[in-house]
Amino acid sequence: MSSRAPTKASTRTRSQQSDPALPSLAALGFDLLATTPGQRRLALARPFLGVITYCFAAYAELWWLTPAVVFLIFVAVVTATHDVVHGSLGLSDSQTELALFALGAVLLESGHAYRMTHLQHHRIFPSPDDPEGD
Repeated sequence: MSSRAPTKASTRTRSQQSDPALPSLAALGFDLLATTPGQRRLALARPFLGVITYCFAAYAELWWLTPAVVFLIFVAVVTATHDVVHGSLGLSDSQTELALFALGAVLLESGHAYRMTHLQHHRIFPSPDDPEGD
């Protein structure tokens, strides 16, 4: 995780530039950029806790519960993978690679492919070529 503080110009988003009523990151507080080790562990553990919950629900034949658990697993994976891709969990390069692999495996997808398409989305949004558009 970088120790240098963002510049005033880098803390203004496109929406803030068009709507000056939105507060800057500096006004909100740079502590929003830091995650504790406990927050990192919880964010990365949620999808796997969901899989364990699914297994217990299936073992107990609580089939009515499984659609909700699958939905929560999906949300947990997407949220954690998004945080990993943007580097907001403060993981090292090797931890990032491992997290992308493990989180992708939960949904039988490639976390590395998601990183490529999501970063492309940020480069070209809004555009008809946006991989996350339409």
